[in-house]
Amino acid sequence: MRSVAGFQILPDHGLEILAEAQTVIVPGIHGGPPMTDGTIDPAVSEALRAAHDRCARIVSICTGAFAVAAAGLLDDRPATTRWLLGHRTERARTLLETTDLGVDQVARRAGFGTAAALRAQFQAALGVSPAAYRRTFRAPLS
Repeated sequence: MRSVAGFQILPDHGLEILAEAQTVIVPGIHGGPPMTDGTIDPAVSEALRAAHDRCARIVSICTGAFAVAAAGLLDDRPATTRWLLGHRTERARTLLETTDLGVDQVARRAGFGTAAALRAQFQAALGVSPAAYRRTFRAPLS
């Protein structure tokens, strides 16, 4: 894999190494399913969960938090990354504009966990509720 800085990252091992790692570092990502729809490859999710279940330290760099969240390891836990809240808010905005998903589903898919957390973030960041945002910016569905 080539980084955005132009250097190559060549792992020495596959996911199997996570079975014995004491610390797992999840690098930042630049798009893909963890950021767009909150999903991750099941094999990666299983490996991260297994490492977590045996008390390995899980560390993410920046947007790698999306992959950790997609594996279900951030459920009901706070996490910070310089871009995470902005990405989550942007994802929620897109879902509200382009889908019929309920606010609860939008909150989960965007990584807020609960509709209450999504409402609080929308109020703080945009000054409106998710429902009011949808009414204003909803794209016509075909």
